[in-house]
Amino acid sequence: MFLSIRELSTVTGFGENKLNMLKHKRGFPLFEGKTTLAMFQKWAFSQSPNSSDSVSVPLPRMPSNTASKVFPPFR
Repeated sequence: MFLSIRELSTVTGFGENKLNMLKHKRGFPLFEGKTTLAMFQKWAFSQSPNSSDSVSVPLPRMPSNTASKVFPPFR
């Protein structure tokens, strides 16, 4: 499913302003203004912190107190 920047912000926990800055970076996966979570995650993990023109994007982590809980799959 394709997500707008606003929807991607909600799913990932990144602010819309941050994602709007990132979408101008080389290789950011946009198709007609939308992307998928999988494509965004692949792009974010491919960013090298040693490269001068890339941005290191830390993905949000689940709080430790919820790590042991079982959640239904995201659909």
